Amino acid sequence: MVGAFLLILLRWYKTKTGLSEIVKKTPWHVLLFAFNMYVLVYGLKNVGLNDYIVSNLKPLIMDSPFNATIHQYLLGKVS
Repeated sequence: MVGAFLLILLRWYKTKTGLSEIVKKTPWHVLLFAFNMYVLVYGLKNVGLNDYIVSNLKPLIMDSPFNATIHQYLLGKVS
């Protein structure tokens, strides 16, 4: 909170624009998306999806870094 306050103060000092201008120019859709992604990933972690994926992929990726890279790529393509 202190860091955010200092940045707002610094912006006001350099540009002489207030907090209302910051609120108007904030890309709220990006912040909403990031918050929703955090909630989704945290919820999936709580139901055990992370542990399930790790336990199933661990035997496949322990052999080599190349296998880990390929499986990460394929997992990314599926999602």
